[in-house]
Amino acid sequence: MCRFARRRRRIQGLGRADATAELPADAPLWMRAAQYLVGVTLFMGFAVLGTWVAVWGEAQYFSGGLPFLGTANVSLARIAFGFGALICWLASVSYAVQGARKLLRRASRRN
Repeated sequence: MCRFARRRRRIQGLGRADATAELPADAPLWMRAAQYLVGVTLFMGFAVLGTWVAVWGEAQYFSGGLPFLGTANVSLARIAFGFGALICWLASVSYAVQGARKLLRRASRRN
C-alpha cells in the first residue's frame, strides 16, 4: 500500500468515512458541515484562480494557442479561463446549496 493510500485511510478514519467518503449516519452535524465547507472552499479556490487569470492575467504569460490567430490567442485564453471559472462558480454554488439542504434536512430530523 502506498503512503498516499495510508494517509487517505487515516483522514477517512478520523470521521469513520467509508471508501466513498460517506460519513456514517451517526456522525455529528459539525463534521458533516466541515466536510461540505471543505468541498465548497476547494471549488471556490478553483473559481477564484480561473477568474483571476481570465480578468487580470498578464498577456505576456499566456503561451501556446493557434499560430494563425496571433494576438487573438490572448482573448481565446481569457475566454477559456473565464468559461472554466464560470463552471467552477456554478459548481461551488450548487455544492453549497446541496450541502445546506442535506444539513438542514438532517438537523430537522434530529429535532
